[in-house]
Amino acid sequence: MGVLRVISSARRDSRLEVYHRFPEILDFYLQYHNIGGHTDATVRFYRTEISLFIRWLEEQGHSLDLGELTSLHVLGHLESLKRFGRPPRTVRSRLQAIKTMLRWVVEWDILQENPADRIRPPKVPKVPKPFLKEDVFQ
Repeated sequence: MGVLRVISSARRDSRLEVYHRFPEILDFYLQYHNIGGHTDATVRFYRTEISLFIRWLEEQGHSLDLGELTSLHVLGHLESLKRFGRPPRTVRSRLQAIKTMLRWVVEWDILQENPADRIRPPKVPKVPKPFLKEDVFQ
């Protein structure tokens, strides 16, 4: 039975509500990337970033049912990253991973809308790149 068929039947059958849970959907999402020929680094990136978000949801006592996920959950997670001193680039990267996965979840008709779409990424300060002075070449 294909992933789409399993998820489609899960939506119709409340006894299979496990397929609305974030960790199981993450497994399907990672399979999608593996089958799609994405690099191991890409799959690892999504596994790590989304798993950290899931762990945060659990630690905060939030439901892991995707149907209960809101923009406020995503904002809370990002705010906690900032509070613990994570740089803006890390916060931006985590948001992008969450948005991308949830966009896929919407495409697969698991959710009606992406709760992370409303959230704008934090500004990342530009770091000037060092350049070589002329006297180095002489």
